[in-house]
Amino acid sequence: MGKKYSETTSIPETGIAARDRILKALERSGFRNIRFIEETEIYLAETSVSLWSWAENIHIATTVSENKTRLEFTSKCALPTQIIDWGKNKNNTLKFIHNIQNG
Repeated sequence: MGKKYSETTSIPETGIAARDRILKALERSGFRNIRFIEETEIYLAETSVSLWSWAENIHIATTVSENKTRLEFTSKCALPTQIIDWGKNKNNTLKFIHNIQNG
C-alpha cells in the first residue's frame, strides 16, 4: 500500500457555500482533475507527476455538524508500491489546509 498522510480541519460554511470554498481551495492548491461526488459528499483530485513522486491522489471526506463542515483530507501516493513520499503527501495536506483556512 502506498504512503499517505491525513489531517482533519473544519470550516464555518455548510452546503453550497462549503462546496464552493473547498473547490476553490483545491484549485488554489494546484490540484488537477478536481471532482465532487454529491451522493457521498466526497471530493477527489490529483497532483502531477514530479521529480519527487509519481503523483498523489487527493481525497476529502466531509461531514456537517453544529453548522460547520468537518473535512478529512488525505493525500496518498498514486503508485501503490511507493513507500517513500519524500514529504509530498504532508506538503499537499498543509498546502490545502492553508488555502481552505485563508481563502
